[in-house]
Amino acid sequence: MRESGEELDALYPGANGLYSPRRKLILLRETLVDDQKVKSLTHELAHHLLHRDVRASEAERPTLEVEAEGTTYAILSYFGIDTSDYSFAYVAHWAEQKEVVKAVLSNIQKAARAIIEAVEGGASEVKVTADSGAA
Repeated sequence: MRESGEELDALYPGANGLYSPRRKLILLRETLVDDQKVKSLTHELAHHLLHRDVRASEAERPTLEVEAEGTTYAILSYFGIDTSDYSFAYVAHWAEQKEVVKAVLSNIQKAARAIIEAVEGGASEVKVTADSGAA
């Protein structure tokens, strides 16, 4: 994980974070504050856990973004951090069709459960097996 607004803006101007599967690197904007930093890091971690072996096209990006943000919302909600204002708008932006959300609910549940159990159990590693049809 590295904080760099310049690198982010070069790739995705205005983004708060980015996961690069090729480099296995999470970039976060250094100006993010507490809850937003936690939310962005959790979102990018969800991408890593769910999508690190996925070679997705730009057409598949809405599905990947909905999975990552849905997982983030479930995890942070469980731990008492309300991201609904941001998360609902983010998911609505990427999931213009209800089918996108329906297709990824199982993966969101699996990933959120695995991460929550790892955090609560103090595990040093998290393994998530996503359904191949959804991601």
